[in-house]
Amino acid sequence: MTWWDKTKEKANKTLINAHNAAFGPLTSSKFLTEGVLTPEEFVQAGDLLVYKCPTWSWEGGDPAKAVPYLPKDKQFLITRKVPCLMRVTALEKSANEAQNQEIEIDGDEVPIQSPKLLCSHDSLYCAHSLTCFTRRAG
Repeated sequence: MTWWDKTKEKANKTLINAHNAAFGPLTSSKFLTEGVLTPEEFVQAGDLLVYKCPTWSWEGGDPAKAVPYLPKDKQFLITRKVPCLMRVTALEKSANEAQNQEIEIDGDEVPIQSPKLLCSHDSLYCAHSLTCFTRRAG
C-alpha cells in the first residue's frame, strides 16, 4: 500500500469516526428512501441471511473495534466456502494443457502427469475457496 493510499484510508476513517461521534447510529428507518439500515434492521437482515444462506455467518471480531450499538457476537457478517467458478475454469484449463504435454527423458518422450485435481466423488477442487464442485457432464 502506498503512502497516498494509507493517507486516504486514514482520512476516511477519521471522517467516519467524526460523523459517528456527531450523529450516532441511525434510529429511524430510511431504507426505502435512502437505502440505509438502522442497527436493528441490520441485525434482522443479517439473521435472515445467515438462516437462508449457510455460507454466511456472524462474527464478533476484535473487541477493541466493536461498536456499542451492535451485539458483541454480531459485529459483522462474513461469507466462507463460496464457489469460485473462475478458479475451477482455470484449473480445468491447466489440467487439460498439462495432459497434452510431453517431456524428453533419456531420449524417450514421456507424458507429463498432471496434478490430481479430482476429489473422490469426481469433482473439481477449488483451492481458492476450499470448495468442491461436481463436474458438469459434457
